[in-house]
Amino acid sequence: MIKYLLVIFISISAYSQASCQLKYWVFFTDKPSCEFDPYSFFDAKAIDRRIKEGRDLYDKSDWPVSLDYVASCAALADSVSAVSRWLNAVCLFTDDQRILQINDLNFVREVVEFRPIGETETSLCAAKETLSPHQEAILIAQIGRLGHDILADSGFTGKGMRIAVFDAGFKKAHFNEYLAHLFSSNKIIGTYDFVKRDDYVYDFEPHGAHVLSCITGYNDDQQLGLATESEFILIRTEQAGRERYSEEENWVAALELADKLGADIINSSLGYTNSRYFKEDMNGRTGIISRAANTAASKGILVVNAMGNDGDTWWEIMGSPADADSVLTVGGIDPWTGYHTDFSSYGPTADKRSKPNVCAFGHAMGAGPKGLHMVSGTSFASPLVAGYAACIWQAYPDLKVMELFDKITQSGNLYPYYDYAHGTGVPDAQALFAPEVVDTTFDVRVFAGNAVVTLRKKYAAPVDGADLHAARINSYEYGRPPVLVYYHIENSDGVLEEYGVILPDQRAGGNINFSQFKKGTLRIFFKG
Repeated sequence: MIKYLLVIFISISAYSQASCQLKYWVFFTDKPSCEFDPYSFFDAKAIDRRIKEGRDLYDKSDWPVSLDYVASCAALADSVSAVSRWLNAVCLFTDDQRILQINDLNFVREVVEFRPIGETETSLCAAKETLSPHQEAILIAQIGRLGHDILADSGFTGKGMRIAVFDAGFKKAHFNEYLAHLFSSNKIIGTYDFVKRDDYVYDFEPHGAHVLSCITGYNDDQQLGLATESEFILIRTEQAGRERYSEEENWVAALELADKLGADIINSSLGYTNSRYFKEDMNGRTGIISRAANTAASKGILVVNAMGNDGDTWWEIMGSPADADSVLTVGGIDPWTGYHTDFSSYGPTADKRSKPNVCAFGHAMGAGPKGLHMVSGTSFASPLVAGYAACIWQAYPDLKVMELFDKITQSGNLYPYYDYAHGTGVPDAQALFAPEVVDTTFDVRVFAGNAVVTLRKKYAAPVDGADLHAARINSYEYGRPPVLVYYHIENSDGVLEEYGVILPDQRAGGNINFSQFKKGTLRIFFKG
């Protein structure tokens, strides 16, 4: 059998020195037979989840990695930093001579070299400030747009669901008034810090506390997230501000721990781009954590991940694991306009799959150590949708994970339209529980390579002849963004050649020019 040494990152640097210790993932060919008892290894919820999904409780991917294989590799390594049962792999540091010896071992299937090539982007929180009327409105609308009223009236609060949150720290979350209900009712069922290797996660970065509040935050009559009665597992995987390039193995280890502890949903407001990969690697198969995330889905776990904040940078697209096929990837919209916010990363994936899947507010109110803040980033759109997912799964408990995935995407306010900025739009529980019957909302006249869109009288645009910037809402009614028409042009390969939004003028109409496209499908969407 011929084996290949796969090198993901190639650069001219001091890394080429023979004595340099480099990091590698080493994948094994098999798992020798062993005694494995899933009932003693897994939490009961993990067992129940597998049974519901129709998964084999004795699936080999859950077996432990061979200790002999690990020991043989460790003997040729400087140190071992992670072992993954799902990937059947070990992550280790060694030099470029001994890795060749490891690659020659008869039980080694593949070796992937890891070389950092840049820095990881992180979302930042704004400074503490008194809530303005705009912020008060966003606080209401960030869950209002997701159908909070209909979920609350139906009693769906995420009860019975278990959510794992991966982040860079949950500083003072145990003293946070908006999270006090989790601690008073024993809703935190597990914690672990993979950076410090201990159970205490309530120091370092406040980012995770803000994220957690967007899933479950609640204080008296003020609700920040939808899943106020879910259980939580808090895991620190990231060492923000001091990059050690170990976060991906931490993320894989966290995924397997969350599975073991019975997580139904994982929220990850993390992603890895130019520090790890090239754009062509964003194909859902190259990234280590993208592979692991797809495995989690096969175990019945819904992985919800932020799209990323590179929409206005040279990188522009999503990172890993947001590119994974079975990850529910969440982009960000601007509450003031109702459409894509500039920093939210774009799709599609390198292999032309549509991402993001859905979107939510990319500017939200989150609760940290100093109270409520305006926070910005897809880091906060993702947990808003994770809370929504918990409520929908409570409402439809018999759904398998990918059925839930589809139900969430189909509840997007733009569905069945989609594009590479919004996915299918903002999920809305009304589309599931009380769908609106929509009649014809606009007319289209086509001539000379132009589609002229004119709204029906009852759907007349609130402004006349204005551009999108002028259409920013001056009132505080963020639940009612400008009246926008969405369109895309899809080629014969199913790839979008162009997409965008227009603000139609009821009298003059809005124009979509498609004369430069020789063949394809033009789709126009307005209010259902």
